[in-house]
Amino acid sequence: MNQKTTELKKNELADIVEKKFGDLRPYSGTILLGLLALILVGIVGAYWNSLRAVAKSQPWQDLQFAMASHQNDRQTSHFDVVSERHSDSLASLWALQLSGDA
Repeated sequence: MNQKTTELKKNELADIVEKKFGDLRPYSGTILLGLLALILVGIVGAYWNSLRAVAKSQPWQDLQFAMASHQNDRQTSHFDVVSERHSDSLASLWALQLSGDA
């Protein structure tokens, strides 16, 4: 029984890790800080990318809203607002086209 407890206390995986990465122990704080910085950069990048996607889709959402509003009240002013607000997007050209068609 005593021999079994001694065998259980010896952790082979810890020994292997210590042999391979034992030299890195003094740098563990720096490595951890670097990993945290990498994670933070990834989170900020994902957040920035999602903001870009929302900004890119906003003209099309406004155009869709203008089309729905036009179906209700048959006024073309909704399309004019979209074309003025998003003058640098392709949705602006579609708004002008739909305004002309109406």
